[in-house]
Amino acid sequence: MPKGRRSLKNSAASMESGRSADSGEPGKRVAVDPAFRKRLDQREDVLRDLQQELLRARCKIRLDDAADSILLVPASRGASGEVAAGWGEGAERAFRRFQERVLGEDETGDRPQAGGETRAVARLEHPSRFSVIWPPFKEQLASCFPGLKWALDESRTSITFSGRPTFVRDAMSNLSTQMDQVLEQPIRLSDKKRAFLASWAPGELAKELFSFPVALELADDRATLLCSSWPELNRAKSILTSRIVQEEVDVQGDAQDWLQSRSPFPDELTNKVQVVEVRDKRGDTSKICIVGFEEEAKRVAWAVREHSRDSANVVECIEPDQQALVTHVHPILELMGCQGFQSTISTQGKRRIVLTGPKSIVEAEKLRLKGGLASVEWESLTVAEPGARAFFQGRGTECLAAVAKGTKCLVAMQEEDSPEPEGGGQSAIPGSGVLSSYRAGGSLTVTVCRGDITQQRVDAIVNAANGRLHHGGGVAGAIARAGGPEIEEESAALVRTRGSVPVGQAVMTGAGRLPCSKVIHAVGPEWRLREAIGVPGVELRLRGAVAASLELAENAGCTSIAIPCLSSGIFGVPKALCAGNIVAAIKDFRGRSLRHVTLIDIDGDVLAELEKACGQAWPPPGPADQSAPAQAAPASALQLEILSGLIEDQE
Repeated sequence: MPKGRRSLKNSAASMESGRSADSGEPGKRVAVDPAFRKRLDQREDVLRDLQQELLRARCKIRLDDAADSILLVPASRGASGEVAAGWGEGAERAFRRFQERVLGEDETGDRPQAGGETRAVARLEHPSRFSVIWPPFKEQLASCFPGLKWALDESRTSITFSGRPTFVRDAMSNLSTQMDQVLEQPIRLSDKKRAFLASWAPGELAKELFSFPVALELADDRATLLCSSWPELNRAKSILTSRIVQEEVDVQGDAQDWLQSRSPFPDELTNKVQVVEVRDKRGDTSKICIVGFEEEAKRVAWAVREHSRDSANVVECIEPDQQALVTHVHPILELMGCQGFQSTISTQGKRRIVLTGPKSIVEAEKLRLKGGLASVEWESLTVAEPGARAFFQGRGTECLAAVAKGTKCLVAMQEEDSPEPEGGGQSAIPGSGVLSSYRAGGSLTVTVCRGDITQQRVDAIVNAANGRLHHGGGVAGAIARAGGPEIEEESAALVRTRGSVPVGQAVMTGAGRLPCSKVIHAVGPEWRLREAIGVPGVELRLRGAVAASLELAENAGCTSIAIPCLSSGIFGVPKALCAGNIVAAIKDFRGRSLRHVTLIDIDGDVLAELEKACGQAWPPPGPADQSAPAQAAPASALQLEILSGLIEDQE
């Protein structure tokens, strides 16, 4: 061993005590790699560089005969002669860092090359720390170590230095020191904010947010900012918390359609925001959460609020100057091509046309309908020929329809001396119109009215049918007569191909001449079935018939449906039981396209039970809202309609 290399020889016992044998100084013994110890023994320059490195950590090395360890001792003491607490940990870190660097030079062939150059590889165990110090460190390499070459691998897990040996060692040492000096600060972020930040590629978010070196580390339960100084760290925290925001918007109904299409969501915002649904315990969308950059998140939040406002159900009323037009409002709407909302007629006081549906559609169609009604001109034609009435009530109906279609006019027959119906085309039912309204959850609208089910301008109506689909009397007969022979023919064809419809099930046919698009034939249970299946079995089948009707309407893309009080007529099921189970089936339904359900009957007791069941299922927000007419409902309310019509003999 070279002369002067070992400055101290200690016994094993004195080394274990952590003090040198000669002076009794405090010391810290650390294990040494045999290859590194050999380098210390063979190369004066390596030992000299180690001593300089350790002096920065306020310690020095003493070598002894131990081949597998060395002793580190404090380089200086305080004024009182005491050694600073914790000096040993810093000294050991400095020694380990130097040893790893020297061994890394051995692995990569740190041998003199042409021109006396050497090469060394630094392993970057903390890429985030390296990204913070790299920009200024790269400038330092160019200014302080002329001619030194470096190569950073693509994954940024190691950097290779080549050049003069002293330059390589100093560059490695400076890199290690600067990485150790990087500061960290954990910050508290919501799960949604962390998910948004994690969607960015490493380093890209920092470039977007900061104009100075900053790194952001994300874990499942925390986020950490890394900077080279405390002022920059505080500044980075302020920028991150102010520029990355989370906006929550209350919505009415299910906003999944908007989330899928993102029609108000500009393409350039795709990487700047994330939009997710927040569902309540029932699974309905109650909020939309927008997370992202402040400006872009506020733009999207505004778009969501506008979409929610425009799609919220409202109720608007029209009072035509010519009251006789109320009678013909449904064919007028059809002639004008008005779609996307539900129309009913209220006879409480002055007769009104009640429009219910999405705000944007209802407001636009209301203006169009008012203009159309104001421009209507009347002309009467008297046909005095014998048999004219019978003809136009029979085969002549097709003639009237052809004339109306060809001239884009309404052609209606009115018997001489017959009074204008007070119910607006709803068989002059006393008190016809909206009775009460309810918010049924999601985007479903509930409104209570009295009227004729065959006159409802909805996408589908439900027929209280029997299993053989024989539409003889009651509501079934009324629907078959009003819809024409097409309904009977299609029903018979269904029975021939599928057989009778089971109790608790439903099938769908066309609507013939009815103002709706589809007729759903639901087979409810008879009360006498309780002897075989019990009252719970009757209730189960009644709910099944309603649920099957709703599913058929949903699958057909219907947005509105009118349902009578199934099984409460000649089938004999108690009215309260019918009403409760029909409303329960509607409440359990989870649809997407269906927005309006109209329950219809003319029996006052049935209507009272329906309103009672609805009130229990969807309590109104205040006394003023209970049993309020539809036209008095709030603009944003979602309502269920209960109408009274020609259904007293339903099956």
